[in-house]
Amino acid sequence: GVYLQSYKEHAYDPRERPWYQAAAAGKGELVWLEIYNHSSGHTLGMTAAMAIMAGSEVAAVVAADFTVSYFSDFLQYVTDVIAHEAGFIVNWETGLMVASSL
Repeated sequence: GVYLQSYKEHAYDPRERPWYQAAAAGKGELVWLEIYNHSSGHTLGMTAAMAIMAGSEVAAVVAADFTVSYFSDFLQYVTDVIAHEAGFIVNWETGLMVASSL
C-alpha cells in the first residue's frame, strides 16, 4: 500500500546506516553508538545495536534508541530507593558524563 510505496521512493536501506554497520562489525556483541541529535533535533540520544548471527553471517540487526533524558530519569528512579545515593553514566572513552540522577 501507501507505506510500501513511500519506502520504495525513499530507497531507505538500513544496511547503510551507522547503527547497522557498527552492529554488523560487532558480530553478535552489543555495541553503543556515540551520542547524537535525534532526527527531531530537540533531544540527544544513543543507540544500542546487536547483530543476530547465523553462523558467521549477519542474519539481522536489532537496535534500540534511548534519549539521554531517559537514562537520567532511570538513574533518578533507581537511586531514589536508597537515601543519599546518586548515579552517573560516563562515556568510558571521553570521560564525559552522559546522564545523572541529580
